[in-house]
Amino acid sequence: IDSKPQMGQKCQEGQGCARCGYPVYAAEQMISKNRIWHKRCFSCGSCHRSLDSTNLNDAPDGDIYCRGCYGRNFGPRGVGFGMGAGALTMA
Repeated sequence: IDSKPQMGQKCQEGQGCARCGYPVYAAEQMISKNRIWHKRCFSCGSCHRSLDSTNLNDAPDGDIYCRGCYGRNFGPRGVGFGMGAGALTMA
């Protein structure tokens, strides 16, 4: 399945889907931080897993990520690689 909707011309900057730039109609829109997304574009910017309100993280780079990828990309070193707080040791 093609992940990019085919809907003709892209919108002007900031007026279409935050990921692909194509127009978004009311029946297919998802909203996060005042930005509009197609349902199929509303996925993790890293692993492309589908997102919802329980696993959505808005990142400083303007994209959206699942919790795991957000931790790996923007969290402290070691987060997301099986090294949670319980695995830390003091030297």
